[in-house]
Amino acid sequence: MDAKCECQKCGGNILFDCSGLKQDEARAVECPHCHQQTLVYVPRVPLEQMSPPPPPPLAGLKINKSPKVSASGQSSLYYYQSVDGEAGPYTLGQMRSMWDNGQINGDALCRSADSQEWQSLSTIIEANQKPVPRPAAPRTSLNYANYLMIVVLALSVLAFFLPNISVSIPILGKIEVSMFDFLTPNGHDSKNGSDLSAKPSFSFKDLKGNDLFQLKKASVGALLCLVSGSGLLGHYLFSVLWAVLNFAFRKSFRIFNWLWLGLAIQFPILFTIGTHLALSALKTQMLAEASKNNGGAAGDAAAANMGAAFASNISVGPAAMMWVLFGIALAAFLLPPMLRRNA
Repeated sequence: MDAKCECQKCGGNILFDCSGLKQDEARAVECPHCHQQTLVYVPRVPLEQMSPPPPPPLAGLKINKSPKVSASGQSSLYYYQSVDGEAGPYTLGQMRSMWDNGQINGDALCRSADSQEWQSLSTIIEANQKPVPRPAAPRTSLNYANYLMIVVLALSVLAFFLPNISVSIPILGKIEVSMFDFLTPNGHDSKNGSDLSAKPSFSFKDLKGNDLFQLKKASVGALLCLVSGSGLLGHYLFSVLWAVLNFAFRKSFRIFNWLWLGLAIQFPILFTIGTHLALSALKTQMLAEASKNNGGAAGDAAAANMGAAFASNISVGPAAMMWVLFGIALAAFLLPPMLRRNA
């Protein structure tokens, strides 16, 4: 091993073989520059400037370049090749600490206690590094919308048997009709205890033949009521289809969902507007008949006035359950776009 030292006489650099010399031990030699006797010695080198010892001979070592993850992870014991042979055993945590402290480097050959395959320390540490857990994905708008649509489904099933339409008629009182009652007109209303077939029913033929209620004046309101009622019936049918698609086949279609919710949302508004227009036409016709008969016989005038008062006290509208269904369906309809816009 060669070392470099300065001549004590001329200051020239002398390259000499320092094998056999200990640290700070001096030897007298002739300077090749001034040809005078001088002392040479092995200079003291700071620890941080010393190069790492050469790696041990690799003859006979079986090196595996592919990373191998230990079954027991951090608790496994490892050996590493040093100048003096195998050193260890150490845990993987101790090996990492020695690497961090500079006692060994990442290229040091290591093996686990239960294997004869050698790998670099950096490969072993990377292979046994625990993956960083990913944070749980936040709930998206579709998650919340699905929960709301399940609530809509439950309310729709309930609303099919509960009152959908509430009719208040003087003398007769309040009559409530559900979609189940509408589809089974021969059944009996357990709430009112009366035969549903006895409830007043209206048709376009009746409206045409009625002098006091001209169809041409109530056609818009009646048409809106018909459209809204048909839409509500479609919502109930779609509820069955939505349940089959989502629970049996695990499939969902955005357009179908919007249509299903929209049919529930439209009913209270459209039916309220339709009944208001129809009743306004009825009241207008009754008042017109009353004013026309005021100059006639007293009996005709009284009947016309009573008819006008009777028509003014009739009210028809959606039942309370339909407004509840409207609110939940509207929330399920608007929630995904709102959350997607604020994301």
